[in-house]
Amino acid sequence: MKAAKHLSFWLDDVPDKKKFPPLQKEAQTDVVIIGGGMVGLMAAWHCATKGFKVAVLEKNHIATGDSAATTGFLTRVPDTSLQNLQIKYGSDFLTKIFNQSRETQRNIIDFIKNKAIDCGLREYNSYYGTYAASDETLRNDLEAIEKITAAQVTFIESPMKNVDPSVVQENANPGFIQKIPFTQAICFKGEASFNSRKFLFAFAEILKQMKVEIYEESEVLDVEIDSKVIVKADNGFIAAKKLIIATGQPIESFQEIRSLIKPKLSYVIAAKYKDIPLADGLFWDTFEPYYYYRKVSS
Repeated sequence: MKAAKHLSFWLDDVPDKKKFPPLQKEAQTDVVIIGGGMVGLMAAWHCATKGFKVAVLEKNHIATGDSAATTGFLTRVPDTSLQNLQIKYGSDFLTKIFNQSRETQRNIIDFIKNKAIDCGLREYNSYYGTYAASDETLRNDLEAIEKITAAQVTFIESPMKNVDPSVVQENANPGFIQKIPFTQAICFKGEASFNSRKFLFAFAEILKQMKVEIYEESEVLDVEIDSKVIVKADNGFIAAKKLIIATGQPIESFQEIRSLIKPKLSYVIAAKYKDIPLADGLFWDTFEPYYYYRKVSS
């Protein structure tokens, strides 16, 4: 039995490597972004496409923080109780979340395809389910979203063996249903997964071609905000009109924001099988906290 590794699957699959220089100058830009993960680089892309001059500062190397420990799910489903969102904010709010998430999800998938980015993109359905014969949580969440068009859901009743696989997924193999771990599930159609680090490395090269400046090993030590923003690192600083903070943990210059964050730990177990006991798809359950799983290769 192999010893456990304390790295994410993505860091193991795509080893860490410095790709961009540190900030060693005084510079000016329109927008400065702190954080070189998924949110930071995508924010840089959106700003650059609008004609803004952009610089990104990353404390370590790009895609080594939260983006190196992501599930790799390209899902439009909020990471919280759907019923609670509806009760607290209303059906219109929940509808807006699904509409915007669906649009963003498709934009990313189409971007990967159009740019021919080799990042292990796989398109299939996702399943939010229960191991019990009936589950009030699952039923309540289904009731909260069944009228939302962008959710694109199908409810799969128990027992699973009586379900026609073609209803769940086109061209499903005969063993597909038996490999869904739930007795009941909400099926979200048209979702996907990818290798986050492969995607972000390719994405960073696209940003480089768009003249976005990316600096690694450039920890932000201080931020001054007056008529403009001054972001200071070890060996230089950047003056900008706008600041975007895209870090998992807010930087120390913003202690009032840090106090609002409660860090939590999650764990991932990676295992190899001769015959993978799981269908293609993304899976998570109604437990609190929940378990999620998927295949990373066939």
